[in-house]
Parts: sequence; C-alpha cells; structure tokens
Amino acid sequence: MIHVIAVITAKPGKREAILQAFRANVPAVQAEKGCLEYGAAVDAELDRLVGDLAATPPDVVARVRAILEASAR
Repeated sequence: MIHVIAVITAKPGKREAILQAFRANVPAVQAEKGCLEYGAAVDAELDRLVGDLAATPPDVVARVRAILEASAR
C-alpha cells in the first residue's frame, strides 16, 4: 500500500478556492482503480482562533492571522 501526503499552503484569501478545487477532483481520484481513500485533512485551528477574535479590532485580527499563517509555513 502506498500513502501519499501532500502539504498545500494557501496564500492569504485563497484557502476556499483551493479547497473547492480539491473537492471537485475527489470523485475522479476515488474512481481510480485501487484507490481506497482520498480526502483532505484541513487545519481548522487557524479559523477557530481567528473566529474567537470576532470582538477584536480588525487590524489586530489581521496581525494575529499573519503571525499564525507565517508560523504554519
């Protein structure tokens, strides 16, 4: 059995577009002979942390997001 793991880091503002493209490709990959499983493991921590900052001024949220994204690279 072969396991392939790919890490895709979205540029700011491009995460949803990447996930949409990935999801659109899932049926084709799963239809390939021998494919047992194909899916994305998405890091939801960044969204949760930024979501928790809803009452925080937007400039602070932007700085926190930039720090978290930079540390994820």
